[in-house]
Amino acid sequence: MEGTGISELTSSENYKERQKMPEGFPKNYFEKIVHRYISQFLEDEKLVFDAMALALNNLPPRYYCSDNCMNLITKAHKEDLEYMAEVASKKAIHFVKKHPEKKDCDRVSKSKEIKYSGLLLEELS
Repeated sequence: MEGTGISELTSSENYKERQKMPEGFPKNYFEKIVHRYISQFLEDEKLVFDAMALALNNLPPRYYCSDNCMNLITKAHKEDLEYMAEVASKKAIHFVKKHPEKKDCDRVSKSKEIKYSGLLLEELS
């Protein structure tokens, strides 16, 4: 994906396309949870996708290839994953609301720098 901007990766069309991938294509478990949660609190699609990128950058990837695989994890583990997604989503929503003057790439680029320097979203507040 070299040369692809972060805003392109989080665009509405790309998100919707990834959701239509054939069975067996790896999917990140957190994407749907984070999208569902953030969409409840933000209406502007650009802000939703900015917040999603921020939240997902602060969560460990959890890929799966089929819904059957996700049925194998325990209820307690699923609850832990949901809680992690909720916390990261709340922080991301807070951040994008606190910095409405920033353009989408500025917010996401800043989160990337922060993620790789070992800082968390809460340190931006």
